[in-house]
Amino acid sequence: MSFNLSDVKGVGKKEVTLKEAGIDSVEKLANSKLEDLTELKGIGKATAEKIVENAKSLLNKSTKDDSAELIQEEAIEKREEENAQKELKKLEERKTKLQGKKVEEGDFVLIKITGRTQKGTIFRVSSEEDAKKAGIYDENKAKQGMYNPEFVIMGKPGFLNEGLTETIKEMNFFEKKSVRIPPTKAYGKRDPQKIERIGIAKFRRLN
Repeated sequence: MSFNLSDVKGVGKKEVTLKEAGIDSVEKLANSKLEDLTELKGIGKATAEKIVENAKSLLNKSTKDDSAELIQEEAIEKREEENAQKELKKLEERKTKLQGKKVEEGDFVLIKITGRTQKGTIFRVSSEEDAKKAGIYDENKAKQGMYNPEFVIMGKPGFLNEGLTETIKEMNFFEKKSVRIPPTKAYGKRDPQKIERIGIAKFRRLN
């Protein structure tokens, strides 16, 4: 915390005189000799003693306030660290309980999926690590949460296709697995009749 000379009780209009004498801070005033101050115009012995004492009191108050604030910040940091450790411990305990346990109907799970075509082209990725390995990582997509694990309620329609649902039901928590899913259990076979060709100008308008 910083103070100006004007914050010292008793300085008032004498601030200009003090600054002209090179005493331009509360610290300098607090360390000034009384005999030097009394040589300045308009400052007698009583005034000099008063403003020096008030400057020292102001600095002491500032030091105490800063110390109290520092102690409070340290206490907050310690409490936050303790809470973080408690949460980490809970997660570790939860992980231990789930280790080796099969995923069941109705479970709330987070999954990382990297989907590839038969030619190896990635069309779906919810793993930042896989996106970086494949050289398709996009910082803007990362900010939008595109690489975050996907939330799924096992067995509830609308989350996963049939092939993925069957695969995950046979997996344990924290297990990794690669599987080939046939079109009939994924997004269906490619049908040229359902492909619409549009000009680049129209495509740009749509996007």
